[in-house]
Amino acid sequence: MPFFGFRGGVHPDYNKGATSGKPIEVMPVKEGALYGVPLAQHIGAPAKPLVAKNQEVKAGELIGQAAGFISANIHAPVSGRVVALQSLPHPVSGKTAGIIIEASGEQDKILPVNVSEKFQETVLNAGIVGLGGATFPSNVKLSPPKKVDTLLLNGAECEPYLTCDHRLMLEKTEEIIKGADLIRRALNIENLIIGIEENK
Repeated sequence: MPFFGFRGGVHPDYNKGATSGKPIEVMPVKEGALYGVPLAQHIGAPAKPLVAKNQEVKAGELIGQAAGFISANIHAPVSGRVVALQSLPHPVSGKTAGIIIEASGEQDKILPVNVSEKFQETVLNAGIVGLGGATFPSNVKLSPPKKVDTLLLNGAECEPYLTCDHRLMLEKTEEIIKGADLIRRALNIENLIIGIEENK
């Protein structure tokens, strides 16, 4: 496949070496630690809280309901007790509504996602969003207004420091291919292209 370029633009030096060789780690859950969960983790309308103060929740439980077409469900990252519903810092709006969970000693198994016959509804139920700067709700992207003939997965990760996509492609290759095939079949798409920058 040919490489395409263009003149101009900003070309900062790449500094991915600090993390490109490090495997993905799962952050340990500490009993008694407080976890702030913003209800706006995506572009569009913030999710509506579904929990109240002092309510017990399980990891993976739906705690925020999508509030419109461009919105996303939010699930509890840890098992524990809701200690507050309060404003939390947000990188774009400054502040957003949020839920504070105090982690319990035992982390129950993550609850399964409510699977629907319609692929887009399952993605909505899971609260899946894109990894780009806008964290666009994926169920919206999976509801195109007209027929699509090519699915393009963007693995370029052009940011000079980030290696999230890089590590996911190395460690979760099979899952990515399976996910792409699910999308392709659900939307009856003929072609699949995965774009990867040559520094990967």
